[in-house]
Amino acid sequence: DQAAIFMNPHVTDESARGTVYIVDRGNRRIQRIASDGTWLGQTDPCFLVDPTRLAVGPDHLIAVVDRGQKAVLLFSSDRSLPRVLHDVEKPRSVTFDDEGRLYVGDAIGLIHVFVSDPYISVSYRSIGAGVTGLDGEIVDLAWDRTSGLLAIIRENYNGYRQRLWHIDQMAGFAPKGVLITKALDSKIERCQWHRIALKASVPQ
Repeated sequence: DQAAIFMNPHVTDESARGTVYIVDRGNRRIQRIASDGTWLGQTDPCFLVDPTRLAVGPDHLIAVVDRGQKAVLLFSSDRSLPRVLHDVEKPRSVTFDDEGRLYVGDAIGLIHVFVSDPYISVSYRSIGAGVTGLDGEIVDLAWDRTSGLLAIIRENYNGYRQRLWHIDQMAGFAPKGVLITKALDSKIERCQWHRIALKASVPQ
């Protein structure tokens, strides 16, 4: 029986009910084990290429960082196939907060925030990305009910030293982005806008 055999186990997470989730990286699966040692099952290895991090969210939803696919996969007992989040180019870490929001840290110091889509089962949509103010990979994320969002960052400017940081969720956001809208479509073939005046109230 190959159930409880591990090959390069990477990280673990524990749900509120005591179930332990283990990234069995070498076998390309997530294993679930009860607190008394009873094996509870696994994800299908055909869905994962190189899993490295995981987080357990509401209703035992499992978010897995797969560096091989450059994506975050969401596994749920409600679906036979996982949902795939491709919104983050180089995901490195994941965690859920107490309200079920999903945070994904990437390789360049951004933390992307996703919320559950109430109209689609096991689906999360991006609501933006925040900057940490540090140039470096978000190696790991964790949510603490007292402290809030915590991050281990490999700091590029500091000899790649890894330190634990408290992340202010109301801090700065990414200074640039892309907006695609049909509001400026003139419906004229090859029409090019040369100047646009934007009126907005931008908070400090």
